[in-house]
Amino acid sequence: MAIGRTNYTADAVAAARSVLLELTHLLGQYQDDIVVVGGWVPELLLPQSQGHHIGSTDVDLALNHRTLQEAGYRTIKELLLARGYREGSQPFIFHRTVEQEGRELVVEVDFLAGEYDGTGQSHRTQKVQGVRARKARGCDLAFDAPTEITLSGVL
Repeated sequence: MAIGRTNYTADAVAAARSVLLELTHLLGQYQDDIVVVGGWVPELLLPQSQGHHIGSTDVDLALNHRTLQEAGYRTIKELLLARGYREGSQPFIFHRTVEQEGRELVVEVDFLAGEYDGTGQSHRTQKVQGVRARKARGCDLAFDAPTEITLSGVL
């Protein structure tokens, strides 16, 4: 289902931001091989901009499938499942239930990866530490000159 700006409630955006913050802690050991892409990028890169950015209701993370093959203490998938994330209907989607203002909200986390190298052309996902990241053209470019930022907020 496509979500328009009118569907972006403050609670849904706050829940997604909380999940984004949680993921930075949970997956911190892999920080050099994970980049935030998608709807959170404008707010994270330009937090003081004059135009108010509405945020996002999901989290999109790019995985560097070329370098992120060796698991640390636990694989990305193991870390996610142990923390309460659930696999979605597509292999590249996970869900996290967050409580906001007494309501449970489900935040979608999409894992993406570059399209080239890795799995063959006929496959639509890359295998990365138990996660099947969706191939996205140009996604590998996010790793050419990433910007490191500091996140703060409420988990």
